[in-house]
Amino acid sequence: MDTDAAAYIEAVEDADHAYLPQHKQDAITFFVMGCKLTPSPSVGFSDWDQLRALSLPMAAASLDGAMVALKGSPLTPENITAADHVAKKGIKGNGVDKRLAVGGTMSTLGMAATNMSLGIYVSDPGIAPAGLIGGEVGGNGSAYIHHAVNGHVTTRVAAGSGPAVNAPNGPGLFAINKEGALATLHARGETASATVSTVLGSQALHVLHSVSSYSTATAGLYWFGRNVNLPVMAQRISLLVARLQSSRSRSTARYIMSRQIYRNTTGNLARVRIFDEDGLPWLGVAYNAAGLQIWYTPLGGSPVQITLSSGNWTERKHGWYEVAVPDSAYTGTAPLQFSGEITGGTVEGPEHVIVGYDPLAEAVGAATAQQVEELAEMLTPAESVEVDKVA
Repeated sequence: MDTDAAAYIEAVEDADHAYLPQHKQDAITFFVMGCKLTPSPSVGFSDWDQLRALSLPMAAASLDGAMVALKGSPLTPENITAADHVAKKGIKGNGVDKRLAVGGTMSTLGMAATNMSLGIYVSDPGIAPAGLIGGEVGGNGSAYIHHAVNGHVTTRVAAGSGPAVNAPNGPGLFAINKEGALATLHARGETASATVSTVLGSQALHVLHSVSSYSTATAGLYWFGRNVNLPVMAQRISLLVARLQSSRSRSTARYIMSRQIYRNTTGNLARVRIFDEDGLPWLGVAYNAAGLQIWYTPLGGSPVQITLSSGNWTERKHGWYEVAVPDSAYTGTAPLQFSGEITGGTVEGPEHVIVGYDPLAEAVGAATAQQVEELAEMLTPAESVEVDKVA
């Protein structure tokens, strides 16, 4: 594994207090290695060398994990709370006062008026994209990307207004690259270029805010740095996002052993297992979790939902939970199949086979008198088989 990717993954896991799924680890590793293998427009430097501040908020499971930087200094959230982190999407702005401080200026990040790059992947545009990324205010030496509600994307790079395009609202990459006097804009697949003068300012840099305008967009990824191979970077980010937003493929054939339950017994428990959307055992699920429902279905019958409460729901380990089953479920003879659902995951349950004897009271390997009699009744007279009964 790439050492930079490995260090980032470990830091995110420590911050999240959770394991980062393998498919996400692979996606991040491939992204970093791809950046290192791609030559930038600056001879002798890779795209990775040119990136000075880079973060993937959409890769983390919590706000703390989202603040970990893949490259450069950690982000500083301003007025952002844990509720503003959206799984698989990133950090959401509110258009009023929420933003991410990068902790540097273009000068301190090594950006130059003739050699700079900045970009943001918007997972969700919100209702008013506005200032997406860049300097705090406009004017000479600023660099920013502003996405208006009508879809018009405007920029500023160094001393003059940069290229602009029309890009309808929607998720996608917004980025500026500057080589010499030529500035190139990439906005959701639309591109434009313009010649811009070379002046560099010292404004503080932010994500989800620029030119005194806050955004309601959700930032999944951002970077600041020197110029990169923008067409290749756009393709690489598209692939990275698709992998980070996907759910890990897993086998749906998780067999949970069936149990024999003595008919008309009381106080029975059913053990179910809950998995998150990445196919990992889901810990800490409360009885009143969003969308959680458990039911049993008699063979040939209709599902019966179990009303959950703190008194009949118990967490065990590794995603296992026990639910107390109503005694009325075991008055029939049809096998019961347990199943369920939960928002953002899956629930898998066992089968309870209802029998007419106590399976826990029988001697293993020995037939009872009742069982021998039942076997004898099953044999036809033509078979003429004599069965010795057990006393």
